[in-house]
Amino acid sequence: MEQNESLQKQTADAQKLFESALTYYHGNGVQQDYAKAAAYYTRAAELGHIKSQFNLALCYADGTGVSPSDRQAAYWYEKAAAQGHAKAQFNLALCYENGTGVPKNLQRAIEWYEKAAEQGHKRAQFNLAINYEDGLGVSPDPQKAAYWYEKAAEQGHKGAQYNLALCYANGTGVPKSDEKASLWYEKAAVQGDASAQY
Repeated sequence: MEQNESLQKQTADAQKLFESALTYYHGNGVQQDYAKAAAYYTRAAELGHIKSQFNLALCYADGTGVSPSDRQAAYWYEKAAAQGHAKAQFNLALCYENGTGVPKNLQRAIEWYEKAAEQGHKRAQFNLAINYEDGLGVSPDPQKAAYWYEKAAEQGHKGAQYNLALCYANGTGVPKSDEKASLWYEKAAVQGDASAQY
């Protein structure tokens, strides 16, 4: 019982620290102060507050209120990602793909893209599709590529819409269908994709 109460108190404390961080970050009723915001994010992040961990990672990535540090950004992305934060999972995947703050590791990138993609993160879905199409960090798999292009395309990702149209036009990973190809070309074209408009 006591352990439960102390956990509730810790959660409440972390939330208060997070709210203080936001107040200073946006200058709501106080002088805007990124360094103070980052300090509050840090205290809340250390208590396991997921949004604070993500925001602190962004601070380190951009050097907002702290000295820029790719390593610290990746560290805090990983903390939030491990708790299921989709944007943190996507950003961490990018870190592993590009070797930013962590050693470059395409397999780890794929793992995190998949976690974010399964939560509906459209850019993660698109990047995952490209990896499956090109065999980057995974065995090439046209079906999985088409599957993830479709997931991202349905959410309005124009690059995914165009690539999915190509899949249908060529019968790559999906049954060939000129009708579906033109449907997806049109959706991408409406969003200003020059190749699709052509």
